[in-house]
Amino acid sequence: MAGLEEIEAALRRHVEGSPPKIDLAAAARDQGLAGLAEPLALLRAQAKLEVREPRFQRSGGAVELIGAAEFVLPGQGLPGIGVTATLTATEPPGGPVYAVSLAVTAPVWKFGDSFATLPHTLRRAEKGLGLEFYESTLSGLEVQNAVFTARGGESEVELSGRLLASGDLVDFAGWVGQAPWPLALEGTATLPEAAGQAPELDLVATVPGKVVDLGGVLSLSSPGFGIYAGPEPEAGGETPPPFSELNFLGIFGGVGKDKYESSVAEVRASVGAPAPIGRTTASLTPPPQQSLDRTNVFGGLM
Repeated sequence: MAGLEEIEAALRRHVEGSPPKIDLAAAARDQGLAGLAEPLALLRAQAKLEVREPRFQRSGGAVELIGAAEFVLPGQGLPGIGVTATLTATEPPGGPVYAVSLAVTAPVWKFGDSFATLPHTLRRAEKGLGLEFYESTLSGLEVQNAVFTARGGESEVELSGRLLASGDLVDFAGWVGQAPWPLALEGTATLPEAAGQAPELDLVATVPGKVVDLGGVLSLSSPGFGIYAGPEPEAGGETPPPFSELNFLGIFGGVGKDKYESSVAEVRASVGAPAPIGRTTASLTPPPQQSLDRTNVFGGLM
């Protein structure tokens, strides 16, 4: 079982050229770096991830390799985006664990910079009642300090950053107040593996501690927005084409219509497909013992 000194030595063996560089995908085939292939696979970087001018450092029981790289997903037909790549190896009792993070160096990153296919979004029809699919809500959203992080033993990539009041959010930025923007964004992503595939995303950006007064005994705490992209399996087990949506979300607190004890529910409502057409869901914790009236929680926003 390789220790940190052996891991660093193995990585250094794969540094070559002047100026120096290392292909982490090639290094992952070294028996002394067993496990490095796992995070690279999550980033779809099994073929190549070249890190330029790598530097090594030890920090808190870990060895790190840091350098400049370009991140491009296979089959997307897009130019690579500049990133700072950080490979971190730790040595827990079970053996080495590798993590690879890619921090976007551009001031602003958009989902379309890395994903050629963005799933459409269900919106209110331009004519008549009902809903129709239009351009993805992801296309206009902007993120500062975007970071993709993949860890060995995990099944999804972590995506974090700072969500700007952009795209479909512009008209609703005041809901969480002006001061908190940009909002801290975090969640998970499954990256596409081939041309024509779309990402699967489950991200949230909220303002912890903030409370929106809904009048009377009703309130919404930790308000913010959710970003979702992926398939929604149907009852018959079939998986339709993926879609994307932007949600209002928050923790709703109130009392029942008959003034029972208060209950709390996590509520979501689609942006762009307003009530009564839009979908609103609630996961109640703990299950209430009364009927909660949530029909107008987001009514003044949409």
